[in-house]
Amino acid sequence: MAGFEVYFADSLSISGAIGVVWYVLWAIFTSNTPEQHRWITEEEKTYIITSVEKEKSKNVITVSFPQPVP
Repeated sequence: MAGFEVYFADSLSISGAIGVVWYVLWAIFTSNTPEQHRWITEEEKTYIITSVEKEKSKNVITVSFPQPVP
């Protein structure tokens, strides 16, 4: 039974280590906005920004509510 406990603890340690490595890589290679990204070209930034703006303008839904009666 002691062997199972050792392997179980090792599997948790390995899973945790993989998560830490993933977080570090994610923090290095990502950014919040295209403007802040370090490795994309100006052409790519412009393309991403204009594409997002076009999609935002397509998805605008206006909802009108009836006015309450006084």
